[in-house]
Amino acid sequence: MYSIVFLDADDTVFDFKKAEKKAFKQSFEKYNYNGDYNFLEERYHKINKTLWSLAEKNQITIEKLKMERFKLLFNDLKIDYPVFDFGELYLGFLSKQTFLLNGAVSICRYISERSKIIMVTNGIDTVQKSRLKCSDIEKYISGIVTSEEAGVSKPNPDIFEFAVKKYSLTDNKSDMIMIGDNLLSDILGGINFGIDTCWFNPEANKNNTGINPAYEISELSGIRSIFEKNQFF
Repeated sequence: MYSIVFLDADDTVFDFKKAEKKAFKQSFEKYNYNGDYNFLEERYHKINKTLWSLAEKNQITIEKLKMERFKLLFNDLKIDYPVFDFGELYLGFLSKQTFLLNGAVSICRYISERSKIIMVTNGIDTVQKSRLKCSDIEKYISGIVTSEEAGVSKPNPDIFEFAVKKYSLTDNKSDMIMIGDNLLSDILGGINFGIDTCWFNPEANKNNTGINPAYEISELSGIRSIFEKNQFF
């Protein structure tokens, strides 16, 4: 029986793409940007993805990542905005975005009635905790651990060990499962920690990674079948 469910945040229960897009535009509007937003976002996403990939390998700190992404973007596009002020403005807007994916509230309620949910997310501490606190799923979540807080990112298993110690969880790994959308961080992280995993794959992406989750679902409601199959009552 899984008494502990480690749950990813962005693109698993939170609609991060929508949140990021809104915060990004709000930030540039504050600086009266009048260029092509689509091109701007495209360049930012490439830079941001590269830096987060480095963070997951502990090759850059999240503290540096916060500003480095805008420093690189502004240098690339020859934009003369103050990097620190802009970065803080963006994080402030992002921390207020609580868009959820379809089915997130009902499935979190369902799980919380049977197991303890600990959110484990590669993200910025103040942003992730603020978004959770203001969201409709906060009451169903027993705890949250961010990679910035833990000092390591998924797929490093130490982030799960940090969560176990922080919330005095069971040492029995057969009682735990990790649910997330990212094979290279969420699923590999859970496997590295020695627990079962469930890959949330709503876009039916092919898995060519060699990383094999115990379960795969295309909708959040699919978690119910996992619970029912294993008689989690």
